[in-house]
Amino acid sequence: MTTLKKKSSSTTSTTTVTSFAHKTIGRPEWMTVESYGLIVVLISAVLYAIAGAFVKLAHQVGNLPSTELVFSRGIFQGSLVVGGMYFERDLKGRRLIHQPFGGTSARRIVAWRGLLGGMGFLLDYHCMAVLPLGDAITLMSLYPFLTIFLARVFLKEEVRPFHLA
Repeated sequence: MTTLKKKSSSTTSTTTVTSFAHKTIGRPEWMTVESYGLIVVLISAVLYAIAGAFVKLAHQVGNLPSTELVFSRGIFQGSLVVGGMYFERDLKGRRLIHQPFGGTSARRIVAWRGLLGGMGFLLDYHCMAVLPLGDAITLMSLYPFLTIFLARVFLKEEVRPFHLA
């Protein structure tokens, strides 16, 4: 709990703010932000490569189709999300699980995001299962360039050299 004091010329008021944020693991004091970011990116890349190797292994050895792999990941990831929504609270102190799809204005967007995200996972896992792993990860890493190209075509965005770097 944090107490904030607001002073004005005539009165002083005290406001109590309750923080629902949990303690998170952060960057050590001795490490720069850039170094910490590079280490986190490196860990992410290693874990992504390990996940890709397991997808490839499950497809080759277990002969599992990519739809079953996506379903298994969805069950695991969904349980983590539901657990997180149960324990986290919004700014008003309510649990997020009570409105999992947001307000009424966001439900259509959230549904489309879920549908397109699920199709993207299915295509990613199918790509990792049938192509050599290096080729699959290279293809899946091209989405920022595809986004730049589509933004130029459909949104008439200006493409500058630093966008491609």
